[in-house]
Amino acid sequence: MASLPVVSALESGPTVWRPCVAFLSSAGGSETLQVLSAQKIARLARGFHAIHGKEEREAFQRAIQDIFVIHLPPHGLSAVWRQLCMAVVSVQLWLGEWTPIGLQSLQLPMAVLKELLALPAYLLFDDGALPLDSVRLWRQGAQTMVNSCEQVFGALLGPLSSGESLQVVAGWLKGARVALEWLEETETSPALKALEDQKVKLLMLAQAFPEEACEVAQQLARWPLYDAQVWPLLRPLLDLLLPLSARQPRLVPLLPVLVDLAADRWPRACLEVPDALNLQDLAVATLSFVNSSDADAALGAWQSFAATVLEGTMEWEDEAERGYGCHAEWWPHEEALTSPILPEMFGLLAQELLRSLRLPSVEAALAPTEPRAAAQKAVAVWARLVGDSMAWHSATWAPLELLAQKLRHVTTSDSLAQEAEVVLWFSYTLAASWEGAPAAGLLLALPLDSFSPAWRSLVWMQASCLASTGPPELSLRLAEWILERPPEGPCELLEVVESPWASSLERTCRRLPTTAQGRDSLAEKVLRLALQVPSSLHPYSAEAKGRLLQALGHVMRPDLDRLCSALSREVLPRLCGSVQADTSMSWLALRMILAIMHSVLKASADAQCEQTLSAPLSLCRAHWRFLELSMLRVPCSFDTASGRLQPLASAMEVISAACAVPCLLQEALTLLMQSARERGAHGLETCLHTLEQVLRSLPGTSLEEPPAVNALVQTIHVITDLAMTLPEALQDPAVVKALYSLWTRALALARGQACGGLLRKSLLANLTLVDKLLKLLCITLPLFAADVLLRWLTLLLPRSATDIQAVTDVLVNQLPSLCKSVCTALIEQGSLTKWDSGFLDAAEFLYLAADTLANFPMAFWASLEGIEWLPPCSRQQVFQHVERRHEWPKRSLWMTTLQQLLQDCQQQNFQQSSKDTAQRTRSSWAPRCCPVVGPVRSSSLYSLQLSLASAWRRYAPLFAMDAMTSHFLLRLEYALLSIEPTVLPKVDGLPQETKAEAESLLRLFNAARSGRVAEMWQEEQMRPMAECLTRAKVEVALSAGGVERLQADLLSVCHSFGSTPLLRHALLALAVASLQHFLRANWTGPPEEADDARLPFHPSAVDEEAHRAILAALEVDGEAVYELLACPGYLWLAAVLLGLAGSENQVGSGATVPFWRARCAFAWQLSVADASERGSGQCPHLFQASVADLLGEPGDSTSPLATGFFNRQTRASLQNAAAPLLRSYKRGARPPIEGSPQVIAEEEAAEEGDALEAMLGVFDAPEDVSNPLVNAPEAIRACIMVEVANRLCWYSRLKVWPLCSQAACEAMGFSYELTGVLGTKREHQITEFAQLVVKTQTKEKLKGIEVEELDGKAPGTLSLKAVDDLTDVLETPKLSTSLSEEERQQIERPLKAAEQLILLSRCHYVWASSNPNDEMVLQEVNALAQRVLKKQDQPREEEAAEGPLFTVNWLTFSCGLWFRCRAEHHRNKTRERAAFQLQSLVDQFMDEKPSAAHRLRMAHSCGYPARFHLQHEVATRMMRMGMVSTAHEQFKKLRMWPEAVECLIIAERNVEAEDMLKELIEKHPSPRLWCCLGDVMKDPQHYETAWELSKKRFARAQRSLGRYYFDKKQIAKSVEAFKLALDINPMYEGIWFTLGVGLMQLERMDEAMVAFSRVLAINDEEQDDDICWVCPGPGPILYL
Repeated sequence: MASLPVVSALESGPTVWRPCVAFLSSAGGSETLQVLSAQKIARLARGFHAIHGKEEREAFQRAIQDIFVIHLPPHGLSAVWRQLCMAVVSVQLWLGEWTPIGLQSLQLPMAVLKELLALPAYLLFDDGALPLDSVRLWRQGAQTMVNSCEQVFGALLGPLSSGESLQVVAGWLKGARVALEWLEETETSPALKALEDQKVKLLMLAQAFPEEACEVAQQLARWPLYDAQVWPLLRPLLDLLLPLSARQPRLVPLLPVLVDLAADRWPRACLEVPDALNLQDLAVATLSFVNSSDADAALGAWQSFAATVLEGTMEWEDEAERGYGCHAEWWPHEEALTSPILPEMFGLLAQELLRSLRLPSVEAALAPTEPRAAAQKAVAVWARLVGDSMAWHSATWAPLELLAQKLRHVTTSDSLAQEAEVVLWFSYTLAASWEGAPAAGLLLALPLDSFSPAWRSLVWMQASCLASTGPPELSLRLAEWILERPPEGPCELLEVVESPWASSLERTCRRLPTTAQGRDSLAEKVLRLALQVPSSLHPYSAEAKGRLLQALGHVMRPDLDRLCSALSREVLPRLCGSVQADTSMSWLALRMILAIMHSVLKASADAQCEQTLSAPLSLCRAHWRFLELSMLRVPCSFDTASGRLQPLASAMEVISAACAVPCLLQEALTLLMQSARERGAHGLETCLHTLEQVLRSLPGTSLEEPPAVNALVQTIHVITDLAMTLPEALQDPAVVKALYSLWTRALALARGQACGGLLRKSLLANLTLVDKLLKLLCITLPLFAADVLLRWLTLLLPRSATDIQAVTDVLVNQLPSLCKSVCTALIEQGSLTKWDSGFLDAAEFLYLAADTLANFPMAFWASLEGIEWLPPCSRQQVFQHVERRHEWPKRSLWMTTLQQLLQDCQQQNFQQSSKDTAQRTRSSWAPRCCPVVGPVRSSSLYSLQLSLASAWRRYAPLFAMDAMTSHFLLRLEYALLSIEPTVLPKVDGLPQETKAEAESLLRLFNAARSGRVAEMWQEEQMRPMAECLTRAKVEVALSAGGVERLQADLLSVCHSFGSTPLLRHALLALAVASLQHFLRANWTGPPEEADDARLPFHPSAVDEEAHRAILAALEVDGEAVYELLACPGYLWLAAVLLGLAGSENQVGSGATVPFWRARCAFAWQLSVADASERGSGQCPHLFQASVADLLGEPGDSTSPLATGFFNRQTRASLQNAAAPLLRSYKRGARPPIEGSPQVIAEEEAAEEGDALEAMLGVFDAPEDVSNPLVNAPEAIRACIMVEVANRLCWYSRLKVWPLCSQAACEAMGFSYELTGVLGTKREHQITEFAQLVVKTQTKEKLKGIEVEELDGKAPGTLSLKAVDDLTDVLETPKLSTSLSEEERQQIERPLKAAEQLILLSRCHYVWASSNPNDEMVLQEVNALAQRVLKKQDQPREEEAAEGPLFTVNWLTFSCGLWFRCRAEHHRNKTRERAAFQLQSLVDQFMDEKPSAAHRLRMAHSCGYPARFHLQHEVATRMMRMGMVSTAHEQFKKLRMWPEAVECLIIAERNVEAEDMLKELIEKHPSPRLWCCLGDVMKDPQHYETAWELSKKRFARAQRSLGRYYFDKKQIAKSVEAFKLALDINPMYEGIWFTLGVGLMQLERMDEAMVAFSRVLAINDEEQDDDICWVCPGPGPILYL
């Protein structure tokens, strides 16, 4: 009961601190309440201004000092005394009393002393800065920091110092540096003087703790001024740290130091004081990061270095807030640029770029190269520094000259091609930013034509780019040289090289002198190439053709009339005919017509008279209809190359060019407005961007004339007014952003007095439109706080007396709504407190509005009062800060404090009840009447309000969960998916009210991983479920109403769990545990033998009748599951909870729910009796749940695998591969499986429209709205992709398997190849032959803890010697001694679990896609299996329960053994071992170790077969070896009656087979047995009996009946039977084919075509092969 006041205080307002202090003053008590009380006190101390009254403040200060002493270590909790430290220092800073004097005399523990010394810098000038509201307090704090450095550094760098001490020193240096903003400049810095006194100790600590020393060096590198003090400190510190850049792993914290040095002190040292730093070591250290994952940052440092040398440094006012401090102004002397150090530096950079950016293969060029993009930026800046000295010549062009020598004297090879490609790329990058570079002329003499075709295209492309930088006098020869080397190669390569090549030609032609001879010949060649029909189209084909047409315009620029005449006579008629013919090339032809119009208009843009423009104008007006066609009528599609809607975007480029021609301006703008009306919301964004592009070209053009300005303004008004009438447009954030971006551009131009001030005056003359825009901003800003909205609002403010008074009046009228909108956005949206995300614009609006708008203080205070949850003290502080804005010495300092105040307000917002927040959002943005115009239903703005509010309602459950809980649940789901031993997350940091529930959830998930259902019933959360699923209640429910009654009871209990995420995750844990228990009982073992009374579906608890009822409930698409499934009730339970068994999803919308649902569906699929990857037993509903729902429909970007797994092209290929299967059936035995329930009701969705989905990406929604698994560990994502690959392979979607496998390899950074190496296969073999092996490469080492026990084990593996001691065949090939150690490691290194999965998936693919009797196929499978079976030299131990293992996972090793058995059955030398090994795999199912949890981690991913599948395979092998009777007995034991009958028929015991089936039917008649009897007796009546017995659901009965009638030539009856079977389960390609043949014989050709199309839809691999109509029987190729 003593804790009740504390709990009340924790939930109360900010001034209730006494119960927390009283609780902490007493000894003992709950540790959790101690921590929460200390946190409450720290928060109160941070907002000390909220405690009113001098006596109250003094009492609070004394109280926290007293409890601080009580909770000091070693007795106090770390989490408590650290919070109390923050409280003590915060109060002292608020009172202006903080000082370090006397801290050491208190004899505090070193950890406490460091904390107390670190906090002032953090609370004054770092991310945790206090919201001090007084300039006096800021200055006093800054002065105290600077004056205290001597004492603080002496205490920190004493004998008990550590790495943490250096971190505190770095914080103090930062604070003292930023404090300079508040203090007057002095000759020397006390902080640097104090550090100089401790220099020896500093360097000793730096040597021991280099990572922490990097932070000190970084702060010194940022220090402004005081060079005489900084250099002596920085040089020795860097001399210690720079040599460490070459060590492995790299000293990563050193890179930020180098980046900051490059921005100031490094270039200054190079040009002025070379001895101040070790320049060579600096360069080498920075280059060491180029060939790493931090390459972009390292190259950015080189770019910053060059920019500083060119432009110097200046004092930046906002550097204090950004944490960099202010720079002294420094400008390099002109003579300093001739320093020989600069070419030396650039030479080092060039050498590293040429080495690290070389392409290893042609395929590498097909992927985007981000390091090259960063290198281009760096080299472009350096090019501006290049001089005429020999040193510069050697640093820049020596690589190209050396390449020229090699090409003349060295035989070409791929290695030389790689060098040529990167040297030409580097030379072009340098020459592109260096006017007059001499490199292009060298190309004319380079022999570049002898490389292999693939490399030749890449080299020619880079050479063409270099040629485009040549001087004008050589441009004609260079253009002809480029034309002689057009792109060639496959479509993938053309996609990379064709567009850059065409752009190079266009740039070269642009340089042609007007008097150049030979233009006609060049123009003819360009025209011929532009009109050449491409052999294959790729996304950049249209762009390349457009570039060629632009080049043609440049060539013919001096004679536009002749160019237009030639185009109108020869080219355009052919293109127009192609467009009108509506062929496959019509789209490209239309794009080329638009490109011609664009090129002609651009070429004539500088013409001044109508006579000169006559030909271009005639051409454009003659083909204006095609521009209208593109803008008004042709359907648009998203073009991946340009990232825009085409052909609308190309047409808009023509409009933009036409607007630059005065006589076309009005026509172009009219067509633009017409397009906006016709296209509506779908084309509005493009229209707005086009108008903005026109405005960009406004200054200095003829568009500044008053008529042109008036036309532009009218167009802007019309399109803006149109947008206001389109609800779907206003619901699209991209359109809203484009609208305000257009107005911002126009007002920014007007602010610069463009068009003589006419633009702003005309634009703002429509006050009604301005008022609507303001109201739209008020509605949109709180939920969609784009910086462009705030920038437009700031530009609208009056800044001079000449501004339009009417606009000011509109602003004043809207001021209350504007202030409320801005304040709500600033306080509720975290992104708006970041400097680069809109805060600067928002702060400037508040500052200027307070200066210029009447009644601003009243409106601002009212808006703050309207935020009900904001404490009064915070409102008062924010208000006073804006009111006292002119008291601050710099506006940047005022903005910094405002930012800190708003961040504190956001923290208070985060601490509020999530439920109240969601309710407030709903009520705030769903008003009763429209604030803009007219009645509610006719207002588009009101629709926007409803849509925004609905978007928040839809995702309220996600916002209702605090961030810590959400993160905890996500990590919990990650652990459940993990394929490695993973520790479950801890509950530390969760809200107190959820901790107990979370701890229970941890225990549930831990039990779920190993399928321990019985343990789950012990938890209080699962008590209702445990009571529902007692054995007695299950028996009563099954006897009363069957499985349907049990399912109804189960769902009723599920609904009682409510909708909270924690409880729904408890249901997820139960679903996973049930599925894992089922797999444990049938796939992995060891089975749970003990008869635990808590297990409802234990074999001992379920009688035969109940077992059959559950099996019947698991029938799907007319396919029955295997008769002897162990514990099928758990599969049924998991299916019910996951929404697969005719119910809705009960487990909620966790991040991993779709994947567990898919796993459950595939396990169900593999439990079907006749299921086989060869085509039988495949169920469409289970295919949809296990594959299609994960991938989504074609074009779907919201599916679970849409982001973070496959790129766009791969995802599209997978979706297109899965879609035909789903379209191949009409109806099934049951209705299609329902998906997860929608969160929005149908009637709401009907009112709100589809535009909601487009808005969700911008409303600051949590990451897990889209796909939280994007940030999952690599192994988890790779595992999921392997599972998808295996399932697609199983369902005969073989063509897309390589795409899945490649994506999984990329996720893991893993690659492999099947290759041959020299070696021997037999014991006494001397001559070495090529042996097939698998080489692997990876970026990580194998995890695991090596142990010394010698009894480490793996799954029981039989050696060849153990089976036949006389054999001379080696287990694995003995590799040649000539192999290097690196190659040997690639062949013999043990693999990680995820890597084993990828190779096992390849085995599945090879087995499914090839003839399993092919010798080469078996060799490949054997090589892959042997690679998986590579073991550790020493055993490793993951968990005590497992014991030491020689392999990363027992189940992947077993799967490798299984594939080795398959690959060895055909060879005499290994057949016996394969048989014994297969039996051993069956027997190890019962082994106690390793545990079930270890085995189950890979059960869904590795494709290991169920135990009954292995037993089936053993019996099949017996039958093929002639042991028919033994095989028959095995099949009888397994109750696999078709196979048992087949054995008897092979043994010519037909009568015995008939008698056996009749005896079984007498005992337990089933449709399956009747079909088997029909097969033996050839009696169709038995099939009819099976059909009726199954209540017309057993599809096999009709399939067998159809085959019987087909054999008897009764085609009509056969067709009807096949149709009945396919209506239930259409995924039988052989039946569809036979149906098609029958329909052809009946001359029903239309129906036959449909049947054959279904064959190709199910298995497109067969489209070139003969498809046998005989339905394949059940086979042993069943795996997960």
